[in-house]
Amino acid sequence: MMHPLTTESFATALREGRGRALWHVRQVSLAAVADAVLAACLHNQAYDPQCESSRARWLFGMFQGTAEYATFSSAIVAALEQETDTTDAKQLCELAALMGKAGDHKAGDALRKRVLRETENGGELWLGSAELVALDGASAVTNLARYYGRILAKDPEAMIPSLDALTEDAELQRQYEALLQELAESDSEIKTYSTYSRTAIIHQAKRAERSNEEFRKEWEERARREFPLARILRDASAKLGDFPSRYMTFGRSAPPDELVLVLQRLVEETDEEVCQRLLWVFRRTALPEVHPKVWELAASANHVVRAAALEALAQLQSEAIGEFGRRILSRGEFTENDSEALHLFIRNYRAGDEHPIIAALGELTPTLDNTHTLSSSLLDICEANSSPHVLPLLHWGYEINPCAHCRYRAVKLLHKWGGLSQEIREECLLDADEDIQRFVKTVAVEEKG
Repeated sequence: MMHPLTTESFATALREGRGRALWHVRQVSLAAVADAVLAACLHNQAYDPQCESSRARWLFGMFQGTAEYATFSSAIVAALEQETDTTDAKQLCELAALMGKAGDHKAGDALRKRVLRETENGGELWLGSAELVALDGASAVTNLARYYGRILAKDPEAMIPSLDALTEDAELQRQYEALLQELAESDSEIKTYSTYSRTAIIHQAKRAERSNEEFRKEWEERARREFPLARILRDASAKLGDFPSRYMTFGRSAPPDELVLVLQRLVEETDEEVCQRLLWVFRRTALPEVHPKVWELAASANHVVRAAALEALAQLQSEAIGEFGRRILSRGEFTENDSEALHLFIRNYRAGDEHPIIAALGELTPTLDNTHTLSSSLLDICEANSSPHVLPLLHWGYEINPCAHCRYRAVKLLHKWGGLSQEIREECLLDADEDIQRFVKTVAVEEKG
């Protein structure tokens, strides 16, 4: 059962898109938290907007039909005209479409003006286009096709939304395609766009038909060409790159004999910054062996070097590695920057490890980013280990992780291990993430049937 929230806990729940925030608005009051809700409408507060689903419908449900609606509408319309941040503008377009469909003509007009401005001024051509189609249907598709055809006539290489980007509804897409083909017979701009859109959709379909094995082989060949062993050793010696990507890419595509050579170079190296980059090769690839040098680097006073060594160790299954992780927790050496230490348990977890892990986490006051990283590491442990003993880790991850995408992972794993309580289910039905809502509804149907 959910309970009324304090001002601080409501702000956190709202930012994270948790169902308890919507429950509070519906069951307690919008008036007392209206400023916070309006701020969330004007600025997308999702931890990772690129991977989390839209919150517009969730937020609209908080103020639709309320005494505060006029205030919200005026602010959203004004912001839509001025906002330059694309993430915030995208959410404002989604809200305006919902408001317009509900009869708010000012919101609908504001969306139309924003989309027209983007197309006429060479702005973000995708911004608001799908929302306008959701609001105005065929008339929006026709107008956009003319705008886009005009742009393509001047610049055939322009990045234009194809018809499948304007609507996710397959049946509507077929109807709009038929409409455009009919209009194309007498309208050259629409013909230009219709041809472009069909070509783009066919190309995407062909890519989708290709197997994962084909993509993997192409990726490996490209990685081998771009990052040969000689370059990786040279770059490491020169301390090039502040991120693991090139070294990790090499490691994932390198044959075993080249990985042995990298390890030999690591053993010989005395500069820890060079060692750090050589260790990055084993960030997603198993070490040929666990040399004493790796253990030495895993105890380095340099946090970045230590993290690289811990991540390399985490790719292996070994009792010694598991014990090493347990010593880090028991000695009070664990910090909010030590998600790599948790990774040691992905392949080396045993029943009971959940208790020292939770105890160590309870001693921390991590930043938002570190909270996300740590709780995501817990989910990695839980996904890799089929055991109901991980339930405490899952509950911690569900409650603490600020990312709705990660919360969805936690919910699915909680269901798998029988930890999806009625209270969590009720909250999930009100979650901002539509995938979470659908999952819990599906679970309920399956249990009944």
